[in-house]
Amino acid sequence: MAGDALYNNVSLLLHCDGSNGSTTFTDNSPTPKTPTVFGNTQISTTQSKWGGASALFDGNGDYLTYANHTDFNLISGDWTIEAWIYITTLTAAAQTLLDKDGVSGSSYPQYSLAVSSAAKLVGFLGNGNGVSPTGTTYTGTTTITQNAWHHVALVKTGSTCKGFLDGNQEWSAAAATMYSGSKALFVGWSSGQPVVAYFNGHVDDLRITKGVARYTGTFTPPAAAFDDRLPQVSGNVKDASGANAARTVRAYRRDTGALVGSTTSNGTTGNYTIDCTTAEEVTVVAFDNATSGTYYNDQVARVIPA
Repeated sequence: MAGDALYNNVSLLLHCDGSNGSTTFTDNSPTPKTPTVFGNTQISTTQSKWGGASALFDGNGDYLTYANHTDFNLISGDWTIEAWIYITTLTAAAQTLLDKDGVSGSSYPQYSLAVSSAAKLVGFLGNGNGVSPTGTTYTGTTTITQNAWHHVALVKTGSTCKGFLDGNQEWSAAAATMYSGSKALFVGWSSGQPVVAYFNGHVDDLRITKGVARYTGTFTPPAAAFDDRLPQVSGNVKDASGANAARTVRAYRRDTGALVGSTTSNGTTGNYTIDCTTAEEVTVVAFDNATSGTYYNDQVARVIPA
């Protein structure tokens, strides 16, 4: 794989891989976050889109929560929320895939993504603080078939909110004003909602990308699991006086110390780029000559293998 050039913008990345029955949900984003697991939410090898496993929500008290984090507050700029879903049962209410700040009866979501009782994709942008205006609901027109994998995406691009099902645009409309809340992010339910709002089925490769609209028109759904590596590390080297400098720059694996790659920074701009798709976390060091000597900078870049 080539790596994800937007990896540093990823707020949450759940591959939902692991052993059958595991309750460990690893976040492969640059700033990993640990959820609180409720009900019987677990890793299941019964169904998967990628990696041989997925998250199973049985529709009866199963959900994950993540503490409020600046990475989850998407009130300004572009962003993308996406996942692969496998619905097994429809209920009398919309089943929540993901919800931030919504608490039934007291506040409205900053954003949410769900599947309606009519098997349509539903998005919501609004006021997490619970004061007027409450927000806007967006509903797709295509029926989501049960017992099959579908790629879903909720995207804000400029002043527009878009919804996508299997790469096809379901809506494009004005994005509602969003207010920053301080409540948790829920996966598989929305706090205070009835039992029929629990998600019924499997979820794989759930990803939130902050600051980037990955999809702005019809697209082909990802053909592999989301990459969780930077394709490269880059930076700027300055000498002791603060001027941009040409220096030998090398990236080393932090676990073994093995050399990943090397280059020479540009003498005019001081910039450098090193391919790191085969590495774990790396340390980047700029030397005053090709073999050893005083280094001028030392930075850590997360380059996590798939």
